[in-house]
Amino acid sequence: MCRAQGTWPQFRGPGGRARPDVEAPLPDQIGPNANVLWKVKLPPGHSSPIVLGDRIYLTAVQGEKLLTLALNRADGQVVWQAEAPYEKLEAIHAIGSHAQPTPATDGDRVVSMFGSSGLLCYDRQGRLLWHRKMGPFNNDFGAGTSPLIVGDLVLLVQDHDTGSFLLAANKHTGETVWQTDRSEFPRNYCSPLIWQTPQAPQVVVAATLRVVGYDLATGRELWTVRGLSRAVCMTPVVGDDGTLYLAGWAAGGDSDARIVIEPFERGFGHTLGNALRRVLLSSMPGCAVTEVEIDGVLHEYTSIEGVQ
Repeated sequence: MCRAQGTWPQFRGPGGRARPDVEAPLPDQIGPNANVLWKVKLPPGHSSPIVLGDRIYLTAVQGEKLLTLALNRADGQVVWQAEAPYEKLEAIHAIGSHAQPTPATDGDRVVSMFGSSGLLCYDRQGRLLWHRKMGPFNNDFGAGTSPLIVGDLVLLVQDHDTGSFLLAANKHTGETVWQTDRSEFPRNYCSPLIWQTPQAPQVVVAATLRVVGYDLATGRELWTVRGLSRAVCMTPVVGDDGTLYLAGWAAGGDSDARIVIEPFERGFGHTLGNALRRVLLSSMPGCAVTEVEIDGVLHEYTSIEGVQ
């Protein structure tokens, strides 16, 4: 493991941007014998490790045990491990794992998710604070979305064949603050994202055929944009300027939902000299009108930020 600064408290790091909150130069070489601080053998899992303070947290499967582990950041030694109870777990893919969701931490607690076993919250010493059983989930791949801690809330989206929902639970007790039905969104595997808008923070979830923005305080649907594939795996991301980005298609999705873009030189290259740095719709090949639904009203846009 290479030396690193900053924190990585959730899936895809601070703000879900896949970038550290503290920029640090990378080593010139990384390998088995180059810039290794420590190395430790662990049970397997598909989740990502998270880092905050002197702790590294991750989830794993050891035989029939579902584990949350805390490691010492300085030397990689296991500080504690906790086993998640369960009665029966849903089926997973042949190369999948029941330790797929990445945990989340706020420094005082760490929240893990193990499919039908549910959400589990531990303190820094590994003591179980609360356990919220969930499922069973009906899909062929198991749970793939990761929890998110925002203020006093734990957010979790579970889209599967029946009974999909978006949950906001109290991070101190695990009790429901609000829960929004998402039964029209089957089999999606992306995680929720917080989008800090000028009005108020929103929860953004990409899913079957459309992306939706929810009110963080109430769970009410605020807007939606159509154009995604039948099954979505990729979590949206927010850029440095506050722009929301998401992918409309991924390997495994419907082939007819793929977004095809002409080569840059053909479609956009001649606009580089435009003093306004704007791309004219008339110069864009194969451009379609974008449908956006806000408060139940469907709008058609031919102009968005950066496009006229």
